[in-house]
Amino acid sequence: SVNISPGVLYQYLPAAAEELKKFDTQIAELRSTKPVEEFISALTEPVGHAPLARLFYRGEYQQPREEVAPAGLSVLAAEGERAEFPIDDTSLPSTGRRLALARWLTDGNNPLVARVLVNRVWMHHFGKGIVATPGEFGRLGSLPTHPELLDWLATDLMEHGWSLKHLHRQLMRSTVWRQSSQSTDAQRVLDPDNRYYSRRALQRMDAEIIRDSVLAAVGRLDASLFGPPLAIKEDDAGQVIVDGSQSRRSLYILARRTQPVAMLQAFDAPVMDINCEYRPMSTVATQSLIMLNGEFCLEQAAHLAELVAGPLPEPRAGETNAVETNEVENNPVEKDASEADV
Repeated sequence: SVNISPGVLYQYLPAAAEELKKFDTQIAELRSTKPVEEFISALTEPVGHAPLARLFYRGEYQQPREEVAPAGLSVLAAEGERAEFPIDDTSLPSTGRRLALARWLTDGNNPLVARVLVNRVWMHHFGKGIVATPGEFGRLGSLPTHPELLDWLATDLMEHGWSLKHLHRQLMRSTVWRQSSQSTDAQRVLDPDNRYYSRRALQRMDAEIIRDSVLAAVGRLDASLFGPPLAIKEDDAGQVIVDGSQSRRSLYILARRTQPVAMLQAFDAPVMDINCEYRPMSTVATQSLIMLNGEFCLEQAAHLAELVAGPLPEPRAGETNAVETNEVENNPVEKDASEADV
């Protein structure tokens, strides 16, 4: 069989591509009449059944050898420590092994869990972690730049019931978060790489937030919770886009390994094939082209133009003031207004 994408067809046979659009419309109309299927995902475990785990010889599942008792992961334990879990907790309807693992990880004695979590949240707010290798806290990882601070934040997190809201509030009320990004000559000499947080590091928004911000700026962002994922499709150029009729948050976009959304991918959204430890912050020409000529941005610009074209007190100056006040969150000065009217 031959698989031809709409983008390739549009490139070489535009007449056939236009004909295909007519069929796509008919297909969409027919599919819209189909009742929505509802699925319920459930997981159950037989009562009183303790599964037997064995060590596979050379990883071959058809060659099970000695029995392996439930225990904590040695990579998450202190050196020389081994946590033994009960084979079957009779006080629970299940074996209780997952509960035992969760309690072992969060009992306050584990040296890694709280530190790793705090480091991830710190990296989210400041662009880099106290430990530069968020996925490697072992011997191959980097040493923390501020170990006492990392330990204090981890302890504070546990003392407040592992509340992430408390952790976010703690970081965003700190002096290092509230400082300016402008640097002095002394700071550039003593701390050129901002290793010691002498100033605020500028950060670009994540890919999903950029899309949500555009929708919010034109008043189209749907903040409703839950529900089915946002459908994705290929445009005429073969790029994967989100269905333009849906304006929910990017959190709900359908994620497929083989179909990354072009706009999100351009702004360094992680791929689904591998585990993402850190999002790079690139600056490439593709990002500008998508913001200028991408179908999503053009649709939102057209929607904004329709809003501005509505009844306003003074057609020219009023339109300029309304747009700049809403989109830039700043009242335009006379020079800005005159340039926008050109």
